[in-house]
Amino acid sequence: MMKTADISQANKEVMYAFRFDNSNKYVYLNQQQLDHLPYLSTVVNSTNKFLSAQNENGEYLLNSSIDYKWFMIILDSISSKTAYDLFNKLEEHENVLDILELFDYLGVSLFSIPLFKDEYLMLSTPINNDNKDRLIQYDRVNLSEMRNKAAEFIIALNKNEYNLDDIRTVNNIFSLVLLILSTPTAFSSRFCHHTLKV
Repeated sequence: MMKTADISQANKEVMYAFRFDNSNKYVYLNQQQLDHLPYLSTVVNSTNKFLSAQNENGEYLLNSSIDYKWFMIILDSISSKTAYDLFNKLEEHENVLDILELFDYLGVSLFSIPLFKDEYLMLSTPINNDNKDRLIQYDRVNLSEMRNKAAEFIIALNKNEYNLDDIRTVNNIFSLVLLILSTPTAFSSRFCHHTLKV
């Protein structure tokens, strides 16, 4: 194995090996996956400064705060660009707040803050939309898009992206959460359970 990366012979793509300290499992990431994980990109880019970041096999060592199972759920969510997977693949007995904390720790910012038609949600940090070409257009969505939008909403809610000092915003957040909780056939009981935890 090379010191910093393993090169796949099939397509000459650079792969980065990461070993999880708490489970002794490992995962290989390509550059595209690494780009969605700023924390791991920093680990790779600062290897020359901190030689202890790699073991003798050239694997980047991840501290025990990065749980392998949760990391794999996050990686699946990134690879599929599906925020819903974060909630739906996590068992109900596991703490969704821990996986969302890891999500933030890794610096994942793949998913947008959702804005909903006819819903007043004041953001903590307003979006500057002076450009007329960037108007938000709303279309009917399918079930998959609805699930992802709901998951993005819960992630944004967990990150305090909405202004909770504004009563209209709080009322609309409450209504949207109730909508999710009252339709387990659309969202799955697991997603509803994790939504309630957040």
